[in-house]
Amino acid sequence: MRKAPIPTFASRKRQQNPRKHLSHQSDHYHQRGVSECIGFIRACLDSKGDAFFRREALAGLADLLGIVLGEALRGEKLSGFFLGELAPVLVKKRGPLTEANETFKKRIEKIESSRPQTKRSSALRSLIHEIIGRALGEIRSLEVLYTHITHPRLRAQLLKSFKMNERLAAFPPLDPSFEVITKWTDEIVYPALRRMTQKGELPREILNMKKAMDENGKFQLSNLRSQIQDTVVRESKLPHLYYFDF
Repeated sequence: MRKAPIPTFASRKRQQNPRKHLSHQSDHYHQRGVSECIGFIRACLDSKGDAFFRREALAGLADLLGIVLGEALRGEKLSGFFLGELAPVLVKKRGPLTEANETFKKRIEKIESSRPQTKRSSALRSLIHEIIGRALGEIRSLEVLYTHITHPRLRAQLLKSFKMNERLAAFPPLDPSFEVITKWTDEIVYPALRRMTQKGELPREILNMKKAMDENGKFQLSNLRSQIQDTVVRESKLPHLYYFDF
């Protein structure tokens, strides 16, 4: 029997309707058995398990936690009860985790040291942040895949199964240098925005930006190119979350 797939970071980011997704997963779990799905995640998280499958299992858990958080924010009681227990446990365990796990220590310090935004992000910046986060998550998955999956046929099957863009494996880490910013803008961010424009998926706030209008009052994404690149520069200076985007 095939195991239930764990959604990748990219698939989570594309998920626009978590309720529908949850309902679908619920039906899927009933068909295959909840214990089987939990067993699959547990096996992936085993300390001796493969790093690629471990990362995808963690992505699945992050996906579920995001749904729980969303339900709690909506006022749902069981989700609120669950998070009400989880939050103080994490606070209490922070000290021991910092001492026992160097990766935890460095990651939390890096995220907390970043300057918090003092005002609400614009729709354009929020969208660019999402596009970059999606790409970074996929790049991380590819790094783990190429490091830990050496068998060519299995690697090819996983690339196809998780719908990964293999081209991203050669992309440089996002940093503020001109060459890197240009590459990320021209080959990842701008094309993604162009596709959304063609499909009519851009938020109205972006479509109504005066700077984007031509002399006939028609939206032109190209008029925002310099602003898009400036935003990529700002985003490059911030730590990006691989698993969460709350």
